[in-house]
Amino acid sequence: YRILPVKGDNVRFGVVKDLFQHVQKRSDIKREILYWLTDGRASFLGASSRFQFLEHIIRPLYEKAGMPMAFGFGLGMQESLFRSYSISYANAKGIWQMQWAGRKYGLRGGDYFDVLKSTEKQLEYLRDLVRNFSWNLELVLVDYNYGPGRRFARYRSDQNAFRKIYDKLPSQTRRFVPRVVAAAAIGLE
Repeated sequence: YRILPVKGDNVRFGVVKDLFQHVQKRSDIKREILYWLTDGRASFLGASSRFQFLEHIIRPLYEKAGMPMAFGFGLGMQESLFRSYSISYANAKGIWQMQWAGRKYGLRGGDYFDVLKSTEKQLEYLRDLVRNFSWNLELVLVDYNYGPGRRFARYRSDQNAFRKIYDKLPSQTRRFVPRVVAAAAIGLE
């Protein structure tokens, strides 16, 4: 099952011109690909099935927003395994697990569990992050997971930004970013 309908040698992922070459250079992403294919395989397969049932809602919104569907697939895999009624230990809710950002962008109560509403608000949030970080999707992921106010905007045009700020990040974010990129790469392949 492919996340993108067209196979190409050069799949862009933000400032990364070729995602597959980028992955080949990154041991952290390769480690997370191995995770999704071994220990996380059952979770990945289950989430992929759930994604297929939600795709008719999510894909058109991502396409309209000009956001790579592979990016959304990776986020949904890591955040909730595409479980629309997921609640995290930190009380983040829904597929996209964006509790504080959800409030900021207008989600209330059951809206977090509504796939259409939560995806629309998540895309508003992602568009703002993408603008702030000039399409450096790894920095967008850092901000998405680590939170606002801890911006690394000065690295936005650097394809190796994540490696440069790695030591300044909490361990959860160090795992989150490569795991999302790994899920996106598997979905593309």
